[in-house]
Amino acid sequence: MPLNGCLQFAQGKPEGVSRSLESVSNHDFLRGVVYILTVVILVCKLTSVNLNTLEFMMANPKNVHIVQRDNGWGTLREGGQRATQVFDTQAQAIRSGRQMARQGQGELVIHGQDGRIRARDSHGNDPHPPKDRK
Repeated sequence: MPLNGCLQFAQGKPEGVSRSLESVSNHDFLRGVVYILTVVILVCKLTSVNLNTLEFMMANPKNVHIVQRDNGWGTLREGGQRATQVFDTQAQAIRSGRQMARQGQGELVIHGQDGRIRARDSHGNDPHPPKDRK
């Protein structure tokens, strides 16, 4: 791009563009935001991501999730696809997952049968430690 084109672009008047950023209406901006959110929701649904937390965006492999599988309950590292171990009962999976979370100083995240998070237990750097009530 020649120097003149760079200056025009920096001033908000790029060559060959009929509208500058100042002329973009709030309506156009909101339509763009809605479009992006629609794409994110569609991708989440297609990949079976929990829309309540969107934890896939900031996966921490120290964290351990207890999730239901076809053949029982599994311990799953955050961001992973396959269960580390599968157990017959949720209680067995929680015991194993708690040990994994303690070793990795992560968080234990227990999911119910519906897939929603029902409990959390921190075994490391707790982002929200309990406050003393004295």
